[in-house]
Formats: sequence, C-alpha cells, structure tokens
Amino acid sequence: MAFFVDNNFSLVAARLGILPEELEQLQYDQGEEIDDDGRRIRYYLIFGNDNPEDIMDRIDGLQGNTFHFPPDLFSGDEDPSWYEDFLADYRPEEPFEVFSDAAADLWHVLNSTPSEVKERQAFQRMVFLQFISLMEAYLSDRLIKIVMSDSSKLIALIGAVPELRNQTAKLIELAKDPERPAKVAKGYLQRASFHDVSFVDGVYKAVLNAGIFIDNSHEHFLNHLVELRHHCVHRNGRNHEGADIDYKDIDPVHVSEAVNAVVNKVEKAYAHYDLAKFFGGTSP
Repeated sequence: MAFFVDNNFSLVAARLGILPEELEQLQYDQGEEIDDDGRRIRYYLIFGNDNPEDIMDRIDGLQGNTFHFPPDLFSGDEDPSWYEDFLADYRPEEPFEVFSDAAADLWHVLNSTPSEVKERQAFQRMVFLQFISLMEAYLSDRLIKIVMSDSSKLIALIGAVPELRNQTAKLIELAKDPERPAKVAKGYLQRASFHDVSFVDGVYKAVLNAGIFIDNSHEHFLNHLVELRHHCVHRNGRNHEGADIDYKDIDPVHVSEAVNAVVNKVEKAYAHYDLAKFFGGTSP
C-alpha cells in the first residue's frame, strides 16, 4: 500500500484544487494501482461520504468518491510549475468575512450531530479540525494581505523570520525583479504551519505589534488544541499511548470560544492599524 500523501501534502492539495488546511479536514483512503508487470499505473484517493460538502464540491476530477493521480506526479518527472502558479495567483478574500461565514455554516452543521457514540466522536473530530483550520486560514490570509500591501509590514515580517531574514540575493536579481522579496515572503507564508501558534504569535507581534493570545491560560489551551489536532489527524483521535483523547477537550463550544478569541484579537489590532494607515498616522 502506498502512503504518498504525508510526504507530498501541499502538492496533493493543489492537485485537488484545495488548500492544505482543507485537505487535513478530509477523511480518505490512499493507495496505488499496479499492473501485472509490477509497474505503477496511478495513485488514488478514495474519500469518505461524511466529508464537508463545501470542500468536496471544489474538487474537480472526482470519479464517484475517487480521485486519480498520474504515476509520475511525485517522482519529479512532471513539470511542477503549475503548483507554483497556483500559489502565486492565489489571492485571499476578506479573511474575517470568510471566517465568519464558514464558522456560521459549521454551527449549522452541528445541529446534525449523530447520537451513536462512535459516530458522534468521529463527527466531533471533524468539527474540531474544521474550527482549527478556519483559524489557520484566517491567520494566514490576514497576514498575507497585510504584508503584500504594506512594504513596512513586509520588512517587519522578514526581520522577524530567520528563514526570510537570512536569505541572500544578488543586487542584479533584485534589480530585475523588485517584487522578489514580496513573492518570497508570500510563498513562505503559504507553506508555513499556522497551527504552530507560538510561531504565529511572534510573527503577529512583529507585524501588528499584537500577539494572538489573550492571556497565559488561552495560550496554554491553544497549544493543547494543537496537540489534539495532531492526534486527530495522524492517530484518528488517539494519543501517543494509544488511548482515546478526552472528547471534553474538543467540545465545540470551548474550541470555538478559543478560536474566536484569536480572530477577534487580531481583528482589533488590524482595525487599529488600518485606521491609522487610512489617516496617514503611525501604524502599530
């Protein structure tokens, strides 16, 4: 059996036409088809029936519940430029509106919570991952929109991230492409792990002079949710010892409150920045 997704996660997501954080929400089986001579014909994903419809509807090329990938997709033989074009052309919409609409849809879905224990736990994991993904998408898109439209914030971002700050470029390269720093920074943010909340907090402090945590207890809870996210994505809701997670910890009310606190704190800082920028004052 071929387990190709984890090592090619962003590539698989882009091939499906969705974002990596959306792929994380989906349940699927993965494999490969081999002919009689032992040659790989293609890879495939078979999606479950209970995946979020708004994500599944955007996957072009599904045959029933199955999506096929060419056999050379992950070997380096296929031209990867389409994926770079996908990222380069991606433009976030208004992040807060997208988050609010998606969160409202999610609460509507919660009205259909199954009653049987195993089904309810699977459903609760799916909803939990969706809440975390909404937060990640918001934090990523909000930051991208800020640094792509404000050179001073782009400089702040680059100064705060060693991987960007320590890059070297020849003067002739910058002269030929003055937009290169912004392109590199955007590409970095699109590939960054926004569930690394401590990293994200530091970046937002550098760019907006405001972190994402309300207080120490909020920070502790979010880091705990990140760990639970890992257990849900990679271990189907079991911890390192193989025991089921405590489902009280991913109660939708508590999770949504923690996520909303992040978004509202960032939006408040962004509104202050945007207002100061509009009136020509000194932004944070």
